[in-house]
Amino acid sequence: MNYDKEYFVKLLEKLVLPLKQHYSPKGANLYLGHTGAAYEDRTIPMEGFSRVLWGLVPLWAGGGNIDGFSEIYASGLTAGTDPSSDEYWGGFRKGDQKFVEIAAISYGLLLAPDKLWEPLSDTAKENLSAYLRLSNNYEVSDNNWRMFPVLVNLALKSLNQPYDQHLIDYGLERLIRSISEMVGIKTE
Repeated sequence: MNYDKEYFVKLLEKLVLPLKQHYSPKGANLYLGHTGAAYEDRTIPMEGFSRVLWGLVPLWAGGGNIDGFSEIYASGLTAGTDPSSDEYWGGFRKGDQKFVEIAAISYGLLLAPDKLWEPLSDTAKENLSAYLRLSNNYEVSDNNWRMFPVLVNLALKSLNQPYDQHLIDYGLERLIRSISEMVGIKTE
């Protein structure tokens, strides 16, 4: 077996192509049936939407494409972050699972802006930027969740949008300190 790029592209296609029929009409939600999730039902289809990005984004960043998915995601980001849309993801609350999901979206904006940012209208860009910034109003757990505001604000910064440098610096400092403590290295 040759585990090269072509192999992994075909594997990703096998994983994501069957999902196409399960996206909401505007693409902001991916409905996969009942889950064991311990958070509100409204967030579950957003999780479905965002988790596929962990596979699609490296493909897009490497110049690949799977027919129709970049369009689904541009449309989904537009609908999911538009407060007037029936597919709006809703605001945030303390400890919200949506912090995890916007990290995947931010990862996509960092590595594949040509698929997830550039196709959006100016209004959709404003809505997406504002939606991501809303998360800056909430404290996240002092664990790996510290990386989520880092990703969000790095994405905003890379897109020349308003961002919070303090959350980037603080999140990275806390992560470095936590990892150093786990492996027994003292930091100042």
